[in-house]
Amino acid sequence: MKSYYVFICLDGVPIIEILVDSKYKVVEDYENVDWHNNKYIILNFKTNPEIDSKIIEKGNIKYRQKILTKQLKYYQVNLKLLSQSININYLKYTRSEKKILEFAKIMFFQEPEVFIDYIKRNQIFGKKDIYQFDQALKKMKKETKIITSWKNIQNKKNKTNT
Repeated sequence: MKSYYVFICLDGVPIIEILVDSKYKVVEDYENVDWHNNKYIILNFKTNPEIDSKIIEKGNIKYRQKILTKQLKYYQVNLKLLSQSININYLKYTRSEKKILEFAKIMFFQEPEVFIDYIKRNQIFGKKDIYQFDQALKKMKKETKIITSWKNIQNKKNKTNT
């Protein structure tokens, strides 16, 4: 079974790691993974990239001893350019690059509910991770509700004091 171990990074800092199959569906059965033929992918989402960078750049990791260089792929996504270009011409990108750009748009520029629906539908994360995302979303909604109510109370106090 062909699989990919994906490190999702924000400005070079790993924030999430997942194991997916060739159809980009999560692999939860680690015993059947052929780790010798496994590919490693680093998705680095840059918030403040170099001036001359493109929306997505692909490369290989270079290293003197060439350890794992055939198994390791590196993608860098310019979030600044991605947010500015609403209509991206997807024709010039490969299938995997299109998937990465779609994932980045949903993860960084959509509402949390849309992101969770996307990862559920595409089975990108495991059941435990999706459950934790759901719980975090519920907690975030409760906290937002509390903050909004406090803002309303403060606004009412300010209006009565003037």
